[in-house]
Amino acid sequence: LRLELESSKIHGVSFKKTNLRGAHSHVWLNQGKLRCETEALACILQDGSLRTRAYQKRVLKIRADEKCRLCGAAAETVGHILNVCPKSLLQGIKDRHDEVARVVYSAVTQNHQIEDTAYRCKPRPVVKGNGIKLLWDCLIPTRDHIVHRRPDMVIFDNKRKIVSIVDIAVCWETDLAHKRAFDEKVLRYEQLRIDVVRQLHGWKVRS
Repeated sequence: LRLELESSKIHGVSFKKTNLRGAHSHVWLNQGKLRCETEALACILQDGSLRTRAYQKRVLKIRADEKCRLCGAAAETVGHILNVCPKSLLQGIKDRHDEVARVVYSAVTQNHQIEDTAYRCKPRPVVKGNGIKLLWDCLIPTRDHIVHRRPDMVIFDNKRKIVSIVDIAVCWETDLAHKRAFDEKVLRYEQLRIDVVRQLHGWKVRS
């Protein structure tokens, strides 16, 4: 079935993306925790085969105009709607970001056996346990004046003397989008990382 999907011009797109981690990228399909309708919609979105204006023009050949019906600034593709269109991102992108961040928070706290909580709960600003301190959405005190000092999470591992600055980026599934998001996040918090290094002598600080 996988080989058959990979050979498909449209439905093999998600399997050919070089930035996906093989089987790990399809765990959500194997676990069977979603409704059939939700799985189908997610696969359609991954393949970029939703009946957007761009899809209707480029694939179905049934319309001449592919401009986004919301902003009119670019072709109406799935990637544009979910990650670029200023009209659709007013609230949607923040909701998506917060949902993913809560999942990561839950995974970190459970992995370090700090607390066992459902990802939909409201994370606590400070959580401690087993040599770990996790700060959630907190302003980090700094020596110098730094604009960007409120990442999604900061994890202090007292046993290994490691600080991890974590800020979530929810971007489209392309190598270029991933690289751009990664570079932007690293650059945004580089001053904070340097400041924390100065404060915690002997600790490794990574972002």
